[in-house]
Amino acid sequence: MNKLKIAAILLYIVSFGIIGFGVVYIYTGFTVGLMPYHFRFLNVNSCDQLPPNVCELMKTFVQIIGFAFLSIGIALFFLIKGMFRDEQVELDWKIISIMLAVLVPITFIMYHLASYTPWYIVAGILVLAVVALLIMRPHKQ
Repeated sequence: MNKLKIAAILLYIVSFGIIGFGVVYIYTGFTVGLMPYHFRFLNVNSCDQLPPNVCELMKTFVQIIGFAFLSIGIALFFLIKGMFRDEQVELDWKIISIMLAVLVPITFIMYHLASYTPWYIVAGILVLAVVALLIMRPHKQ
């Protein structure tokens, strides 16, 4: 398997990981309302223990984040697809900017609440993206 295929597979895993986060957040936002680590951080077991307006606001944030992740993951998927089909030759900087704009701040925010959040999953996705871009970098030069 050549380096470009490995890079493509890693980047597709990244895009599906982001899409997965989006789907989980959307589903949770419309069902339970909050993720388990949100409840742990708030020191409650369910939304019933929160004021209704606070719970509704938190659910809305979870839904917005879910749809944002889903959109970013889908956009990333199509950028990767275009890049590896040579439809667009200089997309790697756009992919890097998406990864930096989305995953780096989220990783630091989640790490700040480390005992409550799965920050290491987001950091792992970011590492996969960086490794893939480093693998394909020599090919693009």
